[in-house]
Amino acid sequence: MAAELAEVAAEDAEVAADEADVAALAADVVAVAAELVAVVAEAAADVALVAAAVALAAALVALVAAAVCDVKALDADVAAEVALVAAAVAELAALVADV
Repeated sequence: MAAELAEVAAEDAEVAADEADVAALAADVVAVAAELVAVVAEAAADVALVAAAVALAAALVALVAAAVCDVKALDADVAAEVALVAAAVAELAALVADV
């Protein structure tokens, strides 16, 4: 009977050791999962930064396009003013020629 009790105690000790190993493995799995969550969060932040950079680049392109349109509009205004001055000079020349 003592031998049977010793054998049961040994089996209980082996089961306890196995349970401790399983608990350690479970803790490792939880730690790896936490690291994975951190990596995914970091990747999401990186994606957000890239998206923000793309949005800024798009805004800069829009600003440059607007500036080009403004310069073209100014060029058209200047050309119109030059045409008016040329017409005025032509009229002045005609008046001088009449005198």
